[in-house]
Amino acid sequence: MIKSIQSLRAIAAISVVLFHCGAKLAEISPGAHYNPFHLFDSGVDLFYLISGFVIPLSIKSNSSNSAWRFLIHRFIRIVPLYWFTTSLFIGLLLFSPHIFQTYKFDFWHSLYSYLFLPQLRRPVISIGWTLVYLMYFYVVFTITLAIVGKSKVNWLIFVFVCSYLIGLYFPYYKRYPAFELITSELLLEFGMGLFIYSLYQKNIRINFTVAAGMIVSGIFLCYLLQGMPRLYSYGMPMTLIFCGVVLSPKELLNVTLLQYMGNLSYSLYLVQVFTVPACGTLTKKLSIDPVGLSIPFIIFSLFVTVIAGMVLYILIERPATNYLRKCFY
Repeated sequence: MIKSIQSLRAIAAISVVLFHCGAKLAEISPGAHYNPFHLFDSGVDLFYLISGFVIPLSIKSNSSNSAWRFLIHRFIRIVPLYWFTTSLFIGLLLFSPHIFQTYKFDFWHSLYSYLFLPQLRRPVISIGWTLVYLMYFYVVFTITLAIVGKSKVNWLIFVFVCSYLIGLYFPYYKRYPAFELITSELLLEFGMGLFIYSLYQKNIRINFTVAAGMIVSGIFLCYLLQGMPRLYSYGMPMTLIFCGVVLSPKELLNVTLLQYMGNLSYSLYLVQVFTVPACGTLTKKLSIDPVGLSIPFIIFSLFVTVIAGMVLYILIERPATNYLRKCFY
């Protein structure tokens, strides 16, 4: 694994956590705060770019990977922890419904959530909406891998571009969740990751000055393009940043702590749906002036989420992944 990629996983996960911390802060202190981390939602787009880059890289590094083995490997990586956190959420809903303000148990909503199926509502685990796109990418990649071979990433880019153009031509049908999924602009972010992978494999590199300029430009554009469609406001800036980091001639993010946090990134990503609301509930019960609330709340929420993510990774994610890999390989 490229060390900078692992560090980018950590940055993406922490960015999404901070986004939800800011959203919770704005919720518990209406009028006193807005979400100071609203741009950090772009961590999701960075995750998609990373996935588009890493998936063909992992296939290339393991020549024995058939389409079926690839799909099993991806399911083992994503599904068990997601099902665990979804089941935990549903368990809390059924046995402690008083902690939920508006959400009610719905069998079909829960089933669709478990199966990563598109629906009008967000999944039981709200952040799971991003995993619906990720699983769709895996399925399409598997089909492409089975039909045209593992080296034909251009075919997959072509499929995503065509599906996006179909969505532009038939915008009315985007009210149907399945059609919105298969024609979403977010799929182009996976395509961008695939394209950057193809440049990387051809040993195309950029000098450090250009790489630094791309990263700074990406950060600047993230602020400048606010309010535009997500592909432009988040996708393009994150692509510049990702390109600058990955195509640099030397590792720009060779940071041991970030690499370790990268291992925890998926656990951090999921556990925040429990820790951030819990921290918000606790904070509301404390007599703290809202004006002075923001920094302590953000630090406390981030700390609790990191600790909880570490526990989840050590006790659930890593053992489950290792066990299932032994069963299937």
